[in-house]
Amino acid sequence: MHISQKSSTFALVMIQHFLDYIAIERKYSPRSVKAKLSALRSFYRFLLRQRKVTRDVTARVIPPIKPRQDLE
Repeated sequence: MHISQKSSTFALVMIQHFLDYIAIERKYSPRSVKAKLSALRSFYRFLLRQRKVTRDVTARVIPPIKPRQDLE
């Protein structure tokens, strides 16, 4: 079973919403959010190797930007 273009777009949106949720609602640090994204990317690479998906949707996910900390 392969993921269609429509499903691929849906997966991308869901991943982005999940990352936004854990960053904003759950107040995960940017480092923790990036770690979750890294795990998802590894999973999609596995799916590509297994030929379960035809494209890596995580390549288009925008990672969180670490807020700049003012130096005092």
